[in-house]
Amino acid sequence: MNQSITMETVNEKLEVGQEVKNYKVLCDLLEVEKKKCKKSRDYHLLEINRYANVEKIKGTQRFIVNKIFDEVQPKVDKRKSDNPDNKRNGRFDYELTEILLLDLFASSYNEVSYYTVGKLLEGIHAVNGNYSISRHNQKALAKITEVKLKIINEFFAKTHNSLKNFIERGLANLEKRFLITTEKVFMVKQLGDFSARPATRKESQYLMKVHRQVLIGLGFTKESQIYASGFDKKFYFEVEKKLKEDESNKIVECYKAFRIVLNYDEIKNVCNEIEDLILNNDERITKHIEMSESIEKRISESAFSRHKKAKTEYGFSVDKDRIEYIRVQDEYLEGFDKIKGIVISPFPDDIKVKMKK
Repeated sequence: MNQSITMETVNEKLEVGQEVKNYKVLCDLLEVEKKKCKKSRDYHLLEINRYANVEKIKGTQRFIVNKIFDEVQPKVDKRKSDNPDNKRNGRFDYELTEILLLDLFASSYNEVSYYTVGKLLEGIHAVNGNYSISRHNQKALAKITEVKLKIINEFFAKTHNSLKNFIERGLANLEKRFLITTEKVFMVKQLGDFSARPATRKESQYLMKVHRQVLIGLGFTKESQIYASGFDKKFYFEVEKKLKEDESNKIVECYKAFRIVLNYDEIKNVCNEIEDLILNNDERITKHIEMSESIEKRISESAFSRHKKAKTEYGFSVDKDRIEYIRVQDEYLEGFDKIKGIVISPFPDDIKVKMKK
């Protein structure tokens, strides 16, 4: 099986007017792996439609081939600098973020929800399902991808900080419109009860103390420094170790999350006014892809800017211990592109099994 579709296979295996039994058979014909979950299948079908117009026959699992293109159709990118309608080129698209956050919240049946930053980013497709496991297993990712660990450390330090600020600003904008309220909390799991719940005030104070002790013990002053140095796994291991060593403590796992209270009825009303997002699956998929591509572009532009600045200021005469030594190398940009394709792209290969080996 191939990882991607080829024009040669499309021309060889498909013809106009042809009916295909189902999605699995379509993938077999095109010699590509079928996607397991519904969202991935929907994205995959959009990718197939860059090669041929393949439409699902209503009320069935069958597809019909309406047209085969002479060449691969480009991805639609409304954010290009030559697009006169684009007013946000080079910046995060906060309007799109708010639409997708509202859609995510309106699709929930809970008026009070708890989301980590990672789950919010994944929920609006700013990142894909590989992001969190890759961010927390950077050494394993370096081994799989053959990208230098320092480049991967830099990728997640820069990217996660930007994405965290980006998602927090999106939430703040919704809060200003009285559609939600947010609060940062610790979520905990206790011995004998592995369902997560928000920590009490006393538990939160205890957890802050433990996290602070480990932070200082590792020689850092801020949480962001842990990820920049690739010490995140060590940090959380030490936190967990301290929790286990404290005989009076019953917490076995903890993590940070947003407690989000929804103005649920009003969110439903707003979403129904914004292109009927809740009812229109095709539009949702398109906007998810638009979000992914927007983030990919932002990451590439920022990496290129750092690379160019390092080359201008240092050339190749820079001490190996400095981060600029990595930034001036061409492999810096190549590494960013490779990791971006794994953790941001809407059409990634699932690497979870490889990470666990």
